[in-house]
Amino acid sequence: MSCHKCGQPADSGKKLCPACAQAEKFAEQAVIRGGIKGGTIGLALGLVVLTAVVVFNEFEFTRGMKGIVLMLPLATFITGFMVGMVKARKGWK
Repeated sequence: MSCHKCGQPADSGKKLCPACAQAEKFAEQAVIRGGIKGGTIGLALGLVVLTAVVVFNEFEFTRGMKGIVLMLPLATFITGFMVGMVKARKGWK
């Protein structure tokens, strides 16, 4: 059987040769690392913005303010994670 990517001989029952399988594994790891890096940057930016919001709100924690305190860092982390994964994925294609 031959590899679907490069045409080299592959083991029976496998679609990729060992070299292409290793390249796929490294590509997946790079995407995860990019997501973690982007998530960390997003979380840091969210915490900076949250600090400014709390300071300008003079520490009055109303019901809506508690929601902002919870959701802003979470939303920026998730957004940064997704952007980091997409940027890492585009680097491999």
